[in-house]
Amino acid sequence: MIKVAVVKKTDIKEADLAEKLCRELAKSGAVSLEFCDSPDEVARDANKALVFGGDGTVLDTANILVERGIDAAILGVNLGNLGFLTAFEKDVTAQELLNALLSDRVSELPVLDATCVTHIGYAINDVVVKSQGTRPIKLNLYIDGKFVDEYHGDGVIVSTATGSTAYSLSAGGPVLDPSLDALIINPICAHSLHSRPIVVSTSAVISIVPDERSIAHVALDGVSYTALGVGGPALTVKKAQRKAKFVAVDSDFYTKLLNKMNSWGSTKK
Repeated sequence: MIKVAVVKKTDIKEADLAEKLCRELAKSGAVSLEFCDSPDEVARDANKALVFGGDGTVLDTANILVERGIDAAILGVNLGNLGFLTAFEKDVTAQELLNALLSDRVSELPVLDATCVTHIGYAINDVVVKSQGTRPIKLNLYIDGKFVDEYHGDGVIVSTATGSTAYSLSAGGPVLDPSLDALIINPICAHSLHSRPIVVSTSAVISIVPDERSIAHVALDGVSYTALGVGGPALTVKKAQRKAKFVAVDSDFYTKLLNKMNSWGSTKK
């Protein structure tokens, strides 16, 4: 029997739908459901993690599983807004969920490892360095130990291909096919005509150092973690040895991109 940890967004509006789907899954007798109040409660021996919510809930769950070294593959049902990382929408049936949960098809997404003297954490979408206040900051960028540029602006985003449709896209970055083995380095509102996004290999070791007058903080997938000291030491971002595991469901990235991006952010009266 497949052991499935169920994680729900705490203030989820469609709680009744999630409960209904879970009841029908339980009736199948093919899965054992264990309900978690938070991703921290997912058991180490869980085979799958069924997540009800939006991209934020999926990211929270994925990062905790990666940090704890839990191999459970995530299956997301979008009961939030954009839902780019979720496999199914609100119209999913219990049978579709069951088929996916029983499948042994798994996709592995690259993960960023952020360190500043010691390990800070992991990120599936992006590592962001931003000013702690309203003033622009200066950040020195190094790739594989070689100086690349000094960014003068609101900060810089280091994004995976998966995260290219998230914050980096809003900051003018390119969309990458998630199958690409590449990272985006994207300055945020740079006060310069030459500072533009750079796409590098995932083998690159990226170092970001604030200058002696700049105070910055680091956020991993939107969660603020730590402050960077003035003038260093460097924040180092590189591809982690660990990967985030998701249940693989047949879908077309470009169709999803078109549908999601056309509806997201549009003004409706």
